[in-house]
Amino acid sequence: MKPNGESGSTFNTHPSLETEEYCGTSFAAKQLKLSVGTIQSLVKKNELIAWETLGGHRRISIRSVFEYQKRVSRASSQHLSGLFRRLKVLVVEDDL
Repeated sequence: MKPNGESGSTFNTHPSLETEEYCGTSFAAKQLKLSVGTIQSLVKKNELIAWETLGGHRRISIRSVFEYQKRVSRASSQHLSGLFRRLKVLVVEDDL
């Protein structure tokens, strides 16, 4: 919910009471090697923990950025290992 009470976003408008570090969308985009628009989509899907400032900027939990990075990396490596298990190579040499 936006600070003025309008709906349209699904992320928190205030940071949690815990002491946690936050970053902007540009830092998160560079860290994850994604576009700012993709970061904004991940926030809307609640895949990154974020809140919105009174000025409308997103503040993203740095911890959630690193956790997302681990999840994506792990899923990617599992996909690749499954691919290599199915991969078979036949080498044929012809000395003619």
